[in-house]
Amino acid sequence: MNEIVKSGEYFIGDPSFVLPTNIYTNYWGIINNFRNDNYVINDFNFVVHNTHGGDGKFKDSVNREYIVESGFIGMVNTQLIEDYGISKKKGHYFNFKKEANFVYDAGIFTIKSGREYIKIDTINLDEYYSDQEEHCESFKLNDSDTDSIKEVSKFLDEEEDECDEEEDDYGKNKEVIQKSFFKV
Repeated sequence: MNEIVKSGEYFIGDPSFVLPTNIYTNYWGIINNFRNDNYVINDFNFVVHNTHGGDGKFKDSVNREYIVESGFIGMVNTQLIEDYGISKKKGHYFNFKKEANFVYDAGIFTIKSGREYIKIDTINLDEYYSDQEEHCESFKLNDSDTDSIKEVSKFLDEEEDECDEEEDDYGKNKEVIQKSFFKV
């Protein structure tokens, strides 16, 4: 699977934690039988694929954790999310300035936008047989690609902030004000 989604803010993780009931149960479940696909609702994407390992805790290429309880990992535009609640502890939010590829290749999810990407490994080695897996041979990373997609700070809790540079007191206060303003 190699699906392209529009630029914007997205949740990456188990879609069951963020999709409203009418989309999750009715549209994706009843109408589409929980099929792996790229769906567009009111011009906003959500793309989803089942994991190789089913439910569990999976880590991405920079050691962020994704908790999966439905057997799926998805990329859901934040415009489709009504309640952020529990999702902050189960997956992660990202802002893609350019369109992004959502790729599933034999148990590995790769989300790439521009030269930045992350990988999430969901392979269950006890049940992995390479020739029987769904491969996406049309998608390759380039040597110039970096492994550095950062989370959207307005969705991070204060203790989870991934700021890499030191700030003066004004910068710290400004960041705290912005975070409290955007808390949901």
